Amino acid sequence: MFDFVQTGELGPLRHGLSCATVRDTLGPPPDWSADQAVDLATIWRYGDIEFYFTEGALSWIFNDHQDLTDGGETLKIEPWIVSRGLPLGEFECHLKNAEVDFAIDLPQYDSTQTHVICASGARFCFLNETGESKPGLFSWSTQT
Repeated sequence: MFDFVQTGELGPLRHGLSCATVRDTLGPPPDWSADQAVDLATIWRYGDIEFYFTEGALSWIFNDHQDLTDGGETLKIEPWIVSRGLPLGEFECHLKNAEVDFAIDLPQYDSTQTHVICASGARFCFLNETGESKPGLFSWSTQT
């Protein structure tokens, strides 16, 4: 995950890759969007990591599942410090210590979230204390 923070890429996977290239890299997806043949599906899933395709090109990599680094059998991810519920302040300290440039975004559409956006384009969503949900790291993504 540290490489993802620095580059916005998940190993050899980056925006713009074709479905065929992702399949050649990871093998056929174990799961994909319902009601579509795998070759036409716009969402492929390896473990808990979702790959979204727009016009046949990788446009978004996303995970908001319980295990934020589960890539299934073929996509092995070293978590670095990333885990569900990681406190925002702790994440910011690690980024600062690693000299990673980032910005904080407070989305107007949801006051319960704080987004950390790395210079690479990697985005991490944190839930604030609301009483309803456990605060801390909730999801990560990168999008074109």
